[in-house]
Amino acid sequence: MKKITSVLLAVIMMFSLCTTAFAQAEQPAKAYNGDPVIIVRGIHFGGLVHADGSYALVFNSDDITALLKKMLGDLLKGDEDFFVGNLIAYLQKVFDPIASDNEGKSLHLDVHMSKYDLSLDHYGIKKENWTRSESGLACDAAEEFGGENVYFFTYDWRKSPLELSDELHFFIEKVKAEKNSAKVDLAACSMGGMVATAYLYEYGNSSVDSLVYLSSAHNGTHIAGAALTGDIHTSGEYLYTYVEDLVSDKPDALKLLVKAARFTGIFDFAAMLLNAFVETNKERVYNELLRDYLGTSLGLWGLCTDADFDNSVEFVFGSCKDKYPVIIDELAKIKTFVCSTEETIENAKNNGTKISFVSHYNSKVLPIYEETMEQSDAVLECDLTSNYATFAEFGKTLTESHISSVNAEYISPDKMVDASTCLYKDSTWFIKDAPHVGCRVDSDHANLALWLISSEAQPTVTMNPLYPRFIAVDSEMNFIN
Repeated sequence: MKKITSVLLAVIMMFSLCTTAFAQAEQPAKAYNGDPVIIVRGIHFGGLVHADGSYALVFNSDDITALLKKMLGDLLKGDEDFFVGNLIAYLQKVFDPIASDNEGKSLHLDVHMSKYDLSLDHYGIKKENWTRSESGLACDAAEEFGGENVYFFTYDWRKSPLELSDELHFFIEKVKAEKNSAKVDLAACSMGGMVATAYLYEYGNSSVDSLVYLSSAHNGTHIAGAALTGDIHTSGEYLYTYVEDLVSDKPDALKLLVKAARFTGIFDFAAMLLNAFVETNKERVYNELLRDYLGTSLGLWGLCTDADFDNSVEFVFGSCKDKYPVIIDELAKIKTFVCSTEETIENAKNNGTKISFVSHYNSKVLPIYEETMEQSDAVLECDLTSNYATFAEFGKTLTESHISSVNAEYISPDKMVDASTCLYKDSTWFIKDAPHVGCRVDSDHANLALWLISSEAQPTVTMNPLYPRFIAVDSEMNFIN
């Protein structure tokens, strides 16, 4: 009888525990009373697909191997024309699926950007698949705010910024209607910052409660200006500094080898050869490849700074403007937008939108243009993502005389950054060693972005002790004390 009683008690306890467990599992998620959140992703070259879902932009390893063999043969024969011709022919083939006509319209109508038209709870997002950058932030936002309240806006980066602003407007209005909300919160990443600013420029800020610019290209990029004006060049110092940074986390023997190579003059010699090659072949490359494959992609012109815009148009289109009348007209409209960026953001902030900026530094950009020694996040230059903070050159610190002339609160602990020259010095965060956009899933960096997005008041660098003006991160995007 005791055994039967014991078994019955065990069964009763098991069912009671299961009932408790099921009751906990069925509890609704915590209520979210904030605005719906839209992550505006950055440029995504690989996101363009054909109607069947296959990628439009593909670099095939077999094709690359065959190309290298051809080009090696050209070099051995001393035939630079064939060397360049083979390279251009290969890139024409690669870029053909994403090429535009002389009006900026896609030549292949089936090529489009993958879209997420519904809230993220419809897509079965998993952390192991959405781990970093915009995807990591979207994953964490869905967990924090509920997937039904988070949306992911993607776009065809070839389109004009003004056309993209129309698409974002339609998306925002759809989200507002679905969630019965008067406003949304935007997290604009990389080129997404340009798209978000274009939206403010065309439609105002009445539907945007919070806007966070993360590693954002809202002020353009110096490298776009260099590429669109043909001002591409390097130097021995540029090459050495770039390679030195690449091997900074490699074995000491390799770092010593790089330092030794510097004294042999090999970097100076390589720079001389590269500059001569560029000057000899630049016009051909632009005429046969860049103008009709990338110059007609109007979205890329939104990344050009106002200072470079006119020179860029003249360089890319020059005497053949009559072949591209529609594009030239569109570029005039894009220029007006680009030159209005600062005024557009200022108006939105003054009219009640909470606006914050996150800028990353202590990485190198490609060593091919004048600003290559400036601080960057390895993609965009920090002076523009931060709205004109003052940075020491990469690998250096600000001078003592400069530091002594500035209030200490604006100088970073590593003496690389002076935030006092920022347009929005009290709502701009500087993250050392974070890669472009950052926001690895479950990281302190992503938590900062989530706090900025959802803050009920205008975030400032003194508001939350967890998130001071200057922060350093480790490889997992967690903060270092």
